[in-house]
Amino acid sequence: MRPLRWDTITEKFIKYKLGIGLVLILCGLFFTNQTSYGEAIYFTLESLNEYETIMLIINPDSGDIIAGSQGARTFYGYEHMSGMNIKSINILSAEEVDAEMEHAYLEKRNFFHFRHKLANGEIRDVHVNSYAMMLDGEDVLVSRIRDVTEEIHNEEAKQLYYRLTIVMFFIFVVILSILIYKLDKAKKRADEANLAKSRFLANMSHEIRTPINGMLGFLQLLQAYPMSEEQEELIDGAKVSSKMLLHVVNDILDFSKIEAGKLQLEQIAFNLKQMVEESVSIFKPSAMEKGIDLITHFQSGLPHYVVGDPMRLRQILYNLLSNAIKFTHKGKVELRLKGIIKDENQVFLTFEVEDTGIGITPDSLALLFESFSQSDVSTTRKFGGTGLGLTISRELATIMGGDIHVDSQYGKGTVFFFDITLQTDNHSFEHEVQEHLDDSLESNENSYTFTEQPSILVVEDNTINQKLIVKMLASKDLVCDLVCHGKEAVEAFIHKTYDIIFMDCQMPVMDGYEATKKIRQIEDGRRRTKIIAMTANTLESDQKKCMEAGMDDYISKPIDFHTMLKFIHHQ
Repeated sequence: MRPLRWDTITEKFIKYKLGIGLVLILCGLFFTNQTSYGEAIYFTLESLNEYETIMLIINPDSGDIIAGSQGARTFYGYEHMSGMNIKSINILSAEEVDAEMEHAYLEKRNFFHFRHKLANGEIRDVHVNSYAMMLDGEDVLVSRIRDVTEEIHNEEAKQLYYRLTIVMFFIFVVILSILIYKLDKAKKRADEANLAKSRFLANMSHEIRTPINGMLGFLQLLQAYPMSEEQEELIDGAKVSSKMLLHVVNDILDFSKIEAGKLQLEQIAFNLKQMVEESVSIFKPSAMEKGIDLITHFQSGLPHYVVGDPMRLRQILYNLLSNAIKFTHKGKVELRLKGIIKDENQVFLTFEVEDTGIGITPDSLALLFESFSQSDVSTTRKFGGTGLGLTISRELATIMGGDIHVDSQYGKGTVFFFDITLQTDNHSFEHEVQEHLDDSLESNENSYTFTEQPSILVVEDNTINQKLIVKMLASKDLVCDLVCHGKEAVEAFIHKTYDIIFMDCQMPVMDGYEATKKIRQIEDGRRRTKIIAMTANTLESDQKKCMEAGMDDYISKPIDFHTMLKFIHHQ
């Protein structure tokens, strides 16, 4: 024997981690004609002991362990393994061993997966590579064992994690689908609720404004008759009460529109100073009556014309000035308009309304902009109001990109600040000419004359409004045909040509929108008849609906008789 040469070859192959089978083959080839296979195997086992390789030599017939490497003895925990039987180590039954061998063959594996029991009773998963050899003329199995317990546990953990991930993903998808379904249902319900709310607002606007329209209209007609000073005072009182009622109704409707997200702003050019002066002029009589000064101060250099929604700006100023005068018993109420011109197209405006009234307590300031609240419960009884004015004003300011702030000292007075940025309008000359024309028309309202009797059709279902419109027209020696709903309007149009039609929108049998569409179909190239929508609905969406139906313009209730005359005059 030449052990040095054998050790050198064995060590070289093991260091490079080549298969033990190749080592044994080389060993076998090397020992041919030098020593027996048994000596080669024993010598190999002794050499492998240095590297703690787990190796067993087994009798294939009996399963007895002939020898075990040092690594095997260490792994299994036995001092000696020769004389033991592989069945005392392998816990699989004979059937399970056969099944594993068959699986390995079918899967073309070069190892078997067994479960071996250690001396301490622990069960370990092992991969076994077995090679058949001859030992002293007997068949033996040389088995190399590799402990794969941790690998299998890690793989099982990975598989479990993978399965859990898939399960969690599907759970997530299911939950997400349920949430999307519920959100979709909730959105549909919310959309339906908003639609119902919008319809309710439109109906309430129509139902409430219609009788108010009648009251104001008849009071306006009544003032045209000769009456005593006392009767005039009674009429004025009735008009003030009606306008106050209309203001309360507008507050409630505006608040509802804001909540429903249905409030939309106009973007038109208007005279800034004129808008402010008109807003202040409304309160001069009440200020004089209370003996307080109503002062207006304009910063010089501000643009004359700006682009925005003058009606909503007036509404904010109205609420601020109304509160200031309401809660001031002596002293003054002052409106100051300041501004910073950002560039040639934008101006930053600050409206300040300061009073010397009763002031607001610090505790009440926190509730000041809450809906339906006032600074004191007693205030409601003493001063009246819905408690919506400031809420609406702040919402309007926010929608316009601004805000409202307040500074108050209880017993000394209050200052409200309203900031907003508006676009400037550089076409001042054209606006001034148009305003001059409008002022001329307004100043000559009583001079409206009609050389020819225009043909007028009024479509209105409310009997009070019917009488009111007929009397208004009669005061200008104008007559009209009167029908109660859209179907009658279509039939009247078929038999007669009209210069102008005043069309109510909400009526029984057939509404004004449908009637207008049918009239436009009947015209079919004939001279177009002007159709004016006449309704209490004030939502911008309703105005758009009128235009889409084929109407030419829009007049809001309560009907302004001057506006109606202008439509007739320019038809």
